Amino acid sequence: MKKLITIVSLALSAIMVLAGCSGSSAATTAAETTAAETTAAETTTAAETEEETTEEETTEEEATEVEVEGISFIVGSYSMMEVKTITDDSCAEYFGESTEEGAAKQAVMDIISAGNAFINSYQISETAEDFAEDYPDGFMVNGETWMTVGENGAYTVDKDEYEDYMEAAIALIARIPAGNEIILFDMDEDGFCDTIQATYRSAFIVNKIDGNKFERVSLDAEGEKPFDGEIAAAGSPIEAGEVVGDIAEGDMAFAIETPEGWHVEKAYPVTGKLVEGIDHEYYQIDDTQYADAMRFSRDNIVISNRCGEFTNALKYFGLAGEDASIDVTLWFVKPSYGDTLGAPAGFTCDDSKTILETAIAQANDKIAANPSAPQEAIDELQEAIDRAQAVLDDSSSAPEAMTYQVYLLYLKLHGSADDIGAAFAGYDYVGFDNQLQ
Repeated sequence: MKKLITIVSLALSAIMVLAGCSGSSAATTAAETTAAETTAAETTTAAETEEETTEEETTEEEATEVEVEGISFIVGSYSMMEVKTITDDSCAEYFGESTEEGAAKQAVMDIISAGNAFINSYQISETAEDFAEDYPDGFMVNGETWMTVGENGAYTVDKDEYEDYMEAAIALIARIPAGNEIILFDMDEDGFCDTIQATYRSAFIVNKIDGNKFERVSLDAEGEKPFDGEIAAAGSPIEAGEVVGDIAEGDMAFAIETPEGWHVEKAYPVTGKLVEGIDHEYYQIDDTQYADAMRFSRDNIVISNRCGEFTNALKYFGLAGEDASIDVTLWFVKPSYGDTLGAPAGFTCDDSKTILETAIAQANDKIAANPSAPQEAIDELQEAIDRAQAVLDDSSSAPEAMTYQVYLLYLKLHGSADDIGAAFAGYDYVGFDNQLQ
């Protein structure tokens, strides 16, 4: 039997006011910031939802709708593949007085069994029998299948198999990557959290807006793979049932698929000089370093605007550092409660044209300075320069189309061997620099 939590705020939840839990999160992945301007008040349809949903019916139970406060827990990470989530022993204090090993995990199991655990407002079924009835095709998150049950009765979550349903359900929660938000509520007001609403956000850069429809850029990739996902793909826009924030073309946004449809919210921008950055470690804007978030969903952001790849390209062309001539914007998850930012999702830049002009000029200079380079290497680099110049000369080129050409020039010059994202996405370039005698 499914229980529905109605969306009435940026928290994507409606329960009771939290009482007794400490503020912010027990595990964070980004530096604290004083920025707290974007709040649940920006939700464009919250008021309408509050009026309209009181008469809605669910499969077994009526929707609960109350203005709420909660606590935003930001998922952390121990490593690339292992997250620090609410089942960690350090989180036991949220759920009860016991601090014994395994207390947090047991508490989360109890919350699932009570029907009070949700991902993107989809209830995690209370029992194995309920799961078979509720999700015969598997538990879907933003169009991806996250949990299935096989003919042998075993559950598969993130390629791992589980014989026990509750262990699989715990693994389902643990599949939510670092930098995402899990909101905890105290429904019975006993001082401890008893309801979980996890939110999995898929980031993309908005290239076109038509009413409540959002679409990303179309790229002529010539057999390459600039995207790893299909959300908001060109020609297949997202039609949002709810929009949070004043989203403009060129902004980064998050897509969240819920039982009521797609929810699209504006990411939180931090603009300044890209002083330094190391892929999978941190990115420094002006005087503040922001930790990376492992496995955060950037599949629907063009590869050249993802955190590490954008940083690598700008550093190569001398456009990063305290004396950098351009400003960039790093976009974040802004949790519903508290001032700690979540995952850095990716970069954009209003000066993409300047970046591309700089990259083309340096590539031309590199050829001119190395006439004895292998002719094949020169020809390949010249072809990349010509393609980049065509994009630069096209007045209709989107900023992401220009940064993509910057990234390709970086790979053509530097090579792809030590670029983690390029290697993972199948880009394989020797690099002009590596072919010089």
